[in-house]
Parts: sequence; structure tokens; C-alpha cells
Amino acid sequence: MERRKKRMASTQKEWADSEIDFRIVLPDGTIKHLHSIAHPAIESGDEVVGTVMDVTEQWKARAELENASRKLSSGRKLFGGARLIWRKHRN
Repeated sequence: MERRKKRMASTQKEWADSEIDFRIVLPDGTIKHLHSIAHPAIESGDEVVGTVMDVTEQWKARAELENASRKLSSGRKLFGGARLIWRKHRN
């Protein structure tokens, strides 16, 4: 939480866009991964406008892909880099 507050203050002070990823834990224990984009509102001088998006599903998909990649890599090591080739037989 502190890191996010510092980032928002920096956005206001330096007049720069910022993006940050963070997690929250809901009261039921569910973890949500969030992505925030902020932009200083130059007209007002002291406001930041932005959005926060729930990217939990993207995080889960990335974790599953990385897990599958690790399993594939382990399988290649186990079989000495052997490859399985499928060929259609002609009748």
C-alpha cells in the first residue's frame, strides 16, 4: 500500500503518467491482482485521474502457461531432448 501511495504522489509531483500492479486480499481471503494507470490532471494542478483494472484472470492464465512450459521443459530433460512426431498413415 505504501509503495502505491508513493507512486501516486510521484505522479502528481512530476506530472508524469504512471502504472503499477498490486494485489489486494478480500475479507473472504480471495486474492485479486490489480493494474492501475494514473495521469495527472494538469488543469486542476493537484488531481490525478486514472483507472484500476482487475487482471486476476490474466495473472492466472500466465501462471498456468509458465507451469505448462516448466513441465514441457522437464519432460525434454527427462527424455534427453527427444521429440514425438505424429505422422498420418496413408491407406
